[in-house]
Amino acid sequence: QKLPDLARLDKAGELPTEDRMLRDLFLFEGPPPPPPPPPPPPPPPPPPTAEQLAAQALAADRAQQTASKPQGLRFLGYLGTKKSGRLGAFMKGDEPVTFKQGDLFNPQWRLVKVTEAFAEFQNVKFGDIKFRIDAVEPRGHSGSGPANEF
Repeated sequence: QKLPDLARLDKAGELPTEDRMLRDLFLFEGPPPPPPPPPPPPPPPPPPTAEQLAAQALAADRAQQTASKPQGLRFLGYLGTKKSGRLGAFMKGDEPVTFKQGDLFNPQWRLVKVTEAFAEFQNVKFGDIKFRIDAVEPRGHSGSGPANEF
């Protein structure tokens, strides 16, 4: 097809409009392209295997056993006699309590070791879970200065 003669159309000396002159030469005039299709959703994860379920149950049970550790106890020291063995002296709140080495503190924890510096409890169900309470000094005046400075 032949191009029209611009001289005959009386448009030979006209310049195109400014926005047409400043346009990008590589863009074609037309509607924008459609947006790309969204990616397909990822496949659902496979159901857990029996081994994974057993490992999750074991981890939850270990966490529950660890959370039930003896709390609220302060270890004061130990008493030792040949007849009764070693007794750990503890404070539970304001009440003094003693436990013999090997006794159960609660159904999950057993007192397994008593020394001058610490008492160690071991979980009954999981033998590798242990909880240690260090001996505390009796609370009193530090002696660094007057206790009441009023």
